[in-house]
Amino acid sequence: IADAVKRYQCAGEAAAEALGLTAPQGGTFLFIDVSHRLDDRGLEGFLIDCIEKGLILAPGPACGEDYPHHVRLCFTAAPPDVVGRGVGVLKRLLS
Repeated sequence: IADAVKRYQCAGEAAAEALGLTAPQGGTFLFIDVSHRLDDRGLEGFLIDCIEKGLILAPGPACGEDYPHHVRLCFTAAPPDVVGRGVGVLKRLLS
């Protein structure tokens, strides 16, 4: 278990660094504000774009009112190398 915790902690830290976010202090999610990349389709359109690139994220509003223009990335939902590839896709979509 300790090895898995360390691997996923590293995955979360790497994801945060790649996306220019603060490293997670616990938990298994990163919330990413994508408001600057939303078009007239809104958050749903952005999530569809992600899905078309093979990346599945949760909509931030599903986690509460504090995240209206965010997506939630779970960095423990897949092996760290898969998470890393997904972060690369997200980074390209956000640039």
